Amino acid sequence: MEYAYGIYDSHELAFLESNYRAGDWFLDIGANMGFYSLFLSTRNPGIKILAYEPDPYNIEKFKQNIKLNGVKNIILCGYALADENTQKDLMLNTGNNRGGNSFVIDQIGFCGKQSCLTVPARHFWTL
Repeated sequence: MEYAYGIYDSHELAFLESNYRAGDWFLDIGANMGFYSLFLSTRNPGIKILAYEPDPYNIEKFKQNIKLNGVKNIILCGYALADENTQKDLMLNTGNNRGGNSFVIDQIGFCGKQSCLTVPARHFWTL
């Protein structure tokens, strides 16, 4: 309900809207389906956004959201950031919140089972 009434993460969204200006860069690390990136992009098309999301399911949803919203200032990077170029096991939240995926938190308590997916990770200094 909070999302439908425009009060979901209202403090965070107010901060983003009031602190980013045209020409600024916004990094959305663990972007999920692009909620914050899309919010900021539609409020200020002059902002440059780098969004990182390693889950192929979320990447496809994010791509659809970019297309549906007609935004042009988001660069979607389909990998995780890490301290080396590698592959990492992403523990998937296959329950109600795919945004709950994690590299460190076991998802059994949230989903009743453990599902993992190996995803690419790139060293954050050598992008």
